[in-house]
Amino acid sequence: MTANLIKAKGAAFRLHQEFGVRRPTDIRVEDIAMEKSVFVVEAELGGAEARLIREGSTGIVRINASIPEPGRKRFAASHELGHWQLHEKGNYLCTPADMADYQKSPREIEANAFAAEFLMPSYLFRPLCANRAASLELVEDLKIRFNTTLTATALRMTEEIKADCMIILIKNKVVERCRKSPHCSLPLYVPTGSALHQESVAYHCQPNPRSLPKAEKVPFEAWFDTEDFRRFDPDDWIVWEQSMQLGNYPTILTILQVSER
Repeated sequence: MTANLIKAKGAAFRLHQEFGVRRPTDIRVEDIAMEKSVFVVEAELGGAEARLIREGSTGIVRINASIPEPGRKRFAASHELGHWQLHEKGNYLCTPADMADYQKSPREIEANAFAAEFLMPSYLFRPLCANRAASLELVEDLKIRFNTTLTATALRMTEEIKADCMIILIKNKVVERCRKSPHCSLPLYVPTGSALHQESVAYHCQPNPRSLPKAEKVPFEAWFDTEDFRRFDPDDWIVWEQSMQLGNYPTILTILQVSER
């Protein structure tokens, strides 16, 4: 089985049409779920983010009460609503790893795609990215508008923005994820599992900055393997980096803007 992202996003769009969603504040996750016979509650779930239990024609979604961020709770609830709408059978106990869409489970990938489109629908999200540069400032603005997390918002931004950029997610100074915008001209990724280079801004990030850090110009080799120099002359590229640590988590969100000289 392969993930059907068109099906997942289409299911989210149909819910928007059914409930007359015209602005981000119309996306009332718990109310819409209840109208679809799914009741969302908070409970202790150990290491899981959320759980969907089917009871005949109704469902109960339990969200981990210890999750501190409202945007993360909304994503977890939307993820389980995605399972309800897309996957007719079975109960689901979803961990933080299940809600990271680099995982290999097609059903979890579909539920994540549904949640991202449901919370940040293209017809509302895309116009706000038009003619904008990729930046933490833009991500923060979109996060506030859609009441989502910085991470989910940044990943969603790469799908809609026309800027030449990459989003990098780092945990404990090791790259967990690299997503490129469709318009990124450099045909390279930052490899998953690679350690941070000491010349990157991310390597020196500190928790809880007083303000969003500014973009800084960094060497090509701060992010791209020197083995790639055989194919690319680093002097031909300009790399701007904007990085911040996410609260007290050991996670760093990085935006790279890459362009040819």
